[in-house]
Amino acid sequence: MLNSRFTLPILLALNFLIRFLGAVRPLKVIDGHTIPDDAYICLTIARNIARGLGPLYGFDFTNGFQPLYVFLMTPVFWLFPGDYAAPVHAGLIVGVLFDTVTLYLIYKLVAGQSKSQATAILISLAWILAFSVIRTTLNGMETAISMFFIVLAYYYFQRFRDSLTDMANLRHGFVIGIILGLAMLARIDNVFLAAILLPAIFMIGVRQAGGFARPIQITLAIVLGMGLIYLPWIIYQYYYTGSIIPSSGMAVRHITLAAYEDSFTTTNFLIATTRMGLAAIVKDNNPIIILTAVLCIGLMTIGKRGAFRLLLGQIKRHNIMLAFSLSLFMAYIFYIFGFWYFRRYLYPVTFLLLLYLASAIDIFLSSLTNERKARISGIMIAVFLVTALLLSPTAKIIYWDNETEPIGYMNLGIWARSNFADSTVVGGCQTGALGYFADNLKVVNLDGVVNKRCYDALSQKQAMAYIREAGIEYFIDWMDFHDFLVKHSENYGVDDLRFFYTIKGFKAFHNEWHVYQVWGER
Repeated sequence: MLNSRFTLPILLALNFLIRFLGAVRPLKVIDGHTIPDDAYICLTIARNIARGLGPLYGFDFTNGFQPLYVFLMTPVFWLFPGDYAAPVHAGLIVGVLFDTVTLYLIYKLVAGQSKSQATAILISLAWILAFSVIRTTLNGMETAISMFFIVLAYYYFQRFRDSLTDMANLRHGFVIGIILGLAMLARIDNVFLAAILLPAIFMIGVRQAGGFARPIQITLAIVLGMGLIYLPWIIYQYYYTGSIIPSSGMAVRHITLAAYEDSFTTTNFLIATTRMGLAAIVKDNNPIIILTAVLCIGLMTIGKRGAFRLLLGQIKRHNIMLAFSLSLFMAYIFYIFGFWYFRRYLYPVTFLLLLYLASAIDIFLSSLTNERKARISGIMIAVFLVTALLLSPTAKIIYWDNETEPIGYMNLGIWARSNFADSTVVGGCQTGALGYFADNLKVVNLDGVVNKRCYDALSQKQAMAYIREAGIEYFIDWMDFHDFLVKHSENYGVDDLRFFYTIKGFKAFHNEWHVYQVWGER
């Protein structure tokens, strides 16, 4: 069976089917459980581009989004111009397709580096059945696309490192540059991957070529490929916004620091973010981590000479991905913050841990004395992975639970669409679903993530002044975000935002939605 030419197609079909079944579930079931509010922001911008409005959100153009996914989704709104649900499902299916091709690359990468034929199959199952991968693939955002280009870049790097022929071919360097450019279009933080791969490829080239001329040419070819892909986006965003620095990262950092403003010290804040970052990694990858640890203990139990040294050697082979994972961790834990996004920000760490698991599985299976023991061990690993998925609350909600209480943001947008007059100007800090589903209103983002003018106002504690300048009539959000705006408004008057009422019938993550009326002259 391991030699069957149908093994990989079966794995790919299984991966696609499991995720596709989640992608076509009713939005009322998966909204909030897999789809965050930011997904609707992406779709709103894509819809505005499709309508010929450019990257508009509210009253202003924005560059606070990851462009590749938004541009890919733009044609969907030409096909479904008046539909709200179809583009969301289409976005989920796009993620499923990219995730499935990612599995193909992982299989090929692991199979090419493993002694045991079972290793690539078991690692594929680990990917297929990982509840965190399923949930992330179905988040309706760019994350699965970004992971595809990360894995593709690493796959090409491994080929590059092992082949003198590839080293001598400028075309291959150019292709790597194009891949890295697309990776940065998918998520801007993949610039860290480019910054790590470029010097690594250069040093490998020096070692292989015995000089600097050819490695310099290869490096320039990579930079040329990156520039060809990424430069148009730089020009595009500068044309619309006058800036090449995304507003989203600055705003996320500001929001996080504001949450700790009253109790902030460098020590307690960084300890807290470090703990939350590590918790996100462990929580999302605990089956992979547990299985790797068990296999390491098994290697010690077997006591085969040199097995552990061999494992360390295999792990070192992936130091590029380790460096990339650490760079993401450091950037988000110690600078950008946004702990509520850590599971998405740190998603590439899953790929690193999967590579470590592949090394542990391969060395463990190769260390066993007979084929029967290896087969039994492989079956036990597969059973463990299936059990981990079946026990996951995420799997229960996505695939079986039709009675789950809606916890996401969709209900707010649907409610607002029918409860305010057309063209009413409404503001909020969580405006993704509000702006997407209530497109008969003018929805203004007030946390600054996709609104640079608002971010500047928040930084100057002029939030209320901006709200009036924008002509906002109502503010809708949780109590915490009302307090956030009050803290960012100098000379705030007690009646500037008058409590109007609490929306009944639904909540988001157990938080009530409150409606405030903007009082005074606008």
